[in-house]
Amino acid sequence: MIFRLLWQQPYPFQLKMWRTPVDDSGMSCRPVTPKMVREKLSQQLKIDLEDDEKITFPDDVERILQLGAFEANIHLKGDHLVRLRVNVVKR
Repeated sequence: MIFRLLWQQPYPFQLKMWRTPVDDSGMSCRPVTPKMVREKLSQQLKIDLEDDEKITFPDDVERILQLGAFEANIHLKGDHLVRLRVNVVKR
């Protein structure tokens, strides 16, 4: 029952990435790439994805360059898709 409720939420998993701002506005930051998200999943949540399982950002964005909450998609075997919220916050 708990597992079913978890998957009904829009973002069952959330990941926090700390970044240093690169300008005075405080909104631009060093880039976050799908490779960094994969490494963070492995380190923080102990989730190791296989080589054919990939992480993408919507609209084929290659990297995130500002602070805020963003969506990432984890593509698993069998055409399964897991949505992940990536919170990029100021260090």
